[in-house]
Amino acid sequence: MPILWRYLLAHYLKVLLFTTFTFISLLFATRFSQIAEFAALGASGSQIALFALTLIPYILPIALPIACLISAIILFQRLSCTQELSAMRAAGLSLSQLAAPILLAGAALCLLNFYATSELATHAYMLGRKMKTVHANVNPLLLLQKTHLFPHTDIYVDMRTVKAGESVDNLTLFFYNPDRMRLNLVHAKSLHLAGDTLYGKGISLAMGFQAGEGEGFDPLMIENQTQMSTQTASLTHLLQGFSWQPKNHYLRLRLLMLRMAKEREALLAAGRSGLDPKEQMKLASRHAKGYSEIWRRVSLALAALTFTYLGCAFGVTIGRTPTRKKVVECIALTALFIVAYLLAYGLDDHLVLSATLYLAPHIVLVGCATRAIWRSSRGCEG
Repeated sequence: MPILWRYLLAHYLKVLLFTTFTFISLLFATRFSQIAEFAALGASGSQIALFALTLIPYILPIALPIACLISAIILFQRLSCTQELSAMRAAGLSLSQLAAPILLAGAALCLLNFYATSELATHAYMLGRKMKTVHANVNPLLLLQKTHLFPHTDIYVDMRTVKAGESVDNLTLFFYNPDRMRLNLVHAKSLHLAGDTLYGKGISLAMGFQAGEGEGFDPLMIENQTQMSTQTASLTHLLQGFSWQPKNHYLRLRLLMLRMAKEREALLAAGRSGLDPKEQMKLASRHAKGYSEIWRRVSLALAALTFTYLGCAFGVTIGRTPTRKKVVECIALTALFIVAYLLAYGLDDHLVLSATLYLAPHIVLVGCATRAIWRSSRGCEG
């Protein structure tokens, strides 16, 4: 590797590591509520630390491109202010040659960011959810007392806590059963946890059923028990929902492709069987969301390289008097990318539109950066 490349890469990577760590620390502060919720489940200090580490891969794909931009800008501004850039250009090196090692580093970071987005972040999410579920299974009474830790719009709980995590009195639990499309009611005079078994006294259960053909009313079943016992996992399963389907951005790339293949088969089968058009639209929407998720990951991965190129182009200063014009343009282009990304994320069921919003900002940023380097190479400051 040429000495000049080692010199440029050393300064670039040094700032990159510091900037990435700073952004991760700042964005990590927004995740403190999740850490507090996990700690409230009674986890140990080492488990809390491990759960906190699972949150970092969410932050990395966002923090890394911004860090690449700032690092490249700082590097070329420093070279410009110390006149090293002028000396290198006087020696016959072009701006493209000087930016080459930084862009190669950006390409490597592009691959790293794609791995972090598609594999590392998804694996960390599954691990974090598993840790949450395990601790909730260990103590479902604590989960009952803190139902906001696992938000569920179809559950209402009212009770009097006797001893946190061990026993409760006068429990009233309403929950919606999606299979029967009816509300159910559970009332218990007392619940007590011993090991992995939940014991209850004075249990009343009211369950509604759909009316049969020709019936003018919904059947209602009421059951009373003096005492009962059940495994803790049964109550936890009720509180966390009857089913859970991970969203597309929580799946590894291989699993996402498998889901999309099944959805494509279901969509083709629906077309052959003459399924209701509304159901076909739902299937098509789910299928489009899978492709949109792939474009989202590609966009985040490319952002590391695109922002590096943008920083190299807008970090160069030619005149003696520094100007803020390039800084303002760079901020505006970065804001354009973020706004387009958020819009695309919200329109993921419209494949063409979301893919355009994910990829078009890269084309705009690369075009603006190329124009800035072309003007700087000809001695134009603006």
